Amino acid sequence: MGVPPFVVTKIAHHARRFSFAQVARALEELHRAEVGIKGGQGEPGFLLERALWNIIKEA
Repeated sequence: MGVPPFVVTKIAHHARRFSFAQVARALEELHRAEVGIKGGQGEPGFLLERALWNIIKEA
């Protein structure tokens, strides 16, 4: 992957804190942001920030 093993271990440890449903909702939120960015529905930085805030509040 081109990533040092300690980074993969650290990310895997953090990822275990999330359920499959939480990850699915986060991906859906990021997908909405991507569609909005590509569709010109708003400023990319704002759309991404909004998606991240929505993900955080669900966690």
